[in-house]
Amino acid sequence: MELKTRANVNLYYEEMGQGNEIVFIHGWSGSSEFFKPQLEELSKSNRVIIYDLKGHGRSEVVARGLTMKGFAEDLQDLIIGLKLNKPVLIGWSMGAMIIFEYIKQFGTESISKIGILDMTPKLINDKTWSYGLSHGIFIEEDQKYTLTLLADDYGEYLKKFIKFALPYKAEEDLIQVFKDAEKNSPLVLIAMWHAMGVSDYRQILHDIDIPALIVYGGKSTLYNADTARYMADRISKSKLVEFESATHFLVVEEADRLTKEVYDFVNKD
Repeated sequence: MELKTRANVNLYYEEMGQGNEIVFIHGWSGSSEFFKPQLEELSKSNRVIIYDLKGHGRSEVVARGLTMKGFAEDLQDLIIGLKLNKPVLIGWSMGAMIIFEYIKQFGTESISKIGILDMTPKLINDKTWSYGLSHGIFIEEDQKYTLTLLADDYGEYLKKFIKFALPYKAEEDLIQVFKDAEKNSPLVLIAMWHAMGVSDYRQILHDIDIPALIVYGGKSTLYNADTARYMADRISKSKLVEFESATHFLVVEEADRLTKEVYDFVNKD
């Protein structure tokens, strides 16, 4: 199904079930396909929505609105367009940043709970921040270099990124992940990597006054326990969960456990 946003962009989405409403938001270079197990299982007792961010999956590719603000507005349009009543938002990786931006723009009045899956409130590390990408190593110079690599050879960079994010997988096991990621628009992914790099949501964490599920991968090469604890310490109603054996791709590595964690979180009074 498709929904047209205020910017006249077609977003692809799927929905199933009735009950508590849950919206899953995928990450950079991903698609709604990552959340198919949750759609199928959680929709037995909840109304579940998955969608492709613009420029990803089956949604429209555009050359405008490629900012965190634009993606948060798309999310609001989805909530309004589908007549959702205080849904739970679950964001993985960049999807979590979209939730932060949504709260920055629109507050928490229209949502009931949030889930943050292996992400940081600030991507780039500096003298004041060491809980960003690559366990505190990724700095501004790395950001510039990454954007250059993306523009020069998008496909080759994706291979390196996926291998870095999934270091414990054999090359042959990564082929399908790479093929799925390569389908997305390079223009959008370059713009969104830049958008993540200039974003800093540390200041809004104290404003999150609704329950938050914070999940991180114990073997994630992108973020670590310190990042997750930093957020949990600043979000008053947070629950911190470690997937001990999972990487940044915990959504596929431990899909059943994620489904159970989300179910318990959503359906708890």
